[in-house]
Amino acid sequence: MISRLRSAKLRLSIARIGVMQVLQVAEPEPLSAEDVYRRMSERGTRTSLGTVYRATKELEAHGLLLREWGRHRKAVYRIKPSGFDAHRLRLVCQDCGHSVAFSDGALLKALKRVAHAQGLALAGKAVAIPCECRGCDTEAPELRSCSLAKSRGQPAAANSG
Repeated sequence: MISRLRSAKLRLSIARIGVMQVLQVAEPEPLSAEDVYRRMSERGTRTSLGTVYRATKELEAHGLLLREWGRHRKAVYRIKPSGFDAHRLRLVCQDCGHSVAFSDGALLKALKRVAHAQGLALAGKAVAIPCECRGCDTEAPELRSCSLAKSRGQPAAANSG
């Protein structure tokens, strides 16, 4: 992680290292800046929420984090895997955070065509397609129990975004 910060030519700071550590431990669950701040505070790392916001935006701008949109149009972040293809498509469960990356040239081409027709561009970003796992119980969010998240050894998140 420190080598990734150095290769991105970023100065090592408590906030940047803390954000990367928290997101690394949370993998594969994406976290909002507020969640990162809360977990950093629980670990005893003293920083402000504003600093965490700046650090996540800077880490994303330098290609170390991926930003996705969770429920209620809230930005959530995850560590960008090394060798990540910017034109990947991802199916992301909005309840538990489970995601699957895949490539489909025809679908990506169609998305670019539709975006262009509407005056938009995908801008080389990964496309996250929100979905729901079969194992997530959307009727009772406080009782969610996703078998996909559990099978990966990850607890199902009660609210990932």
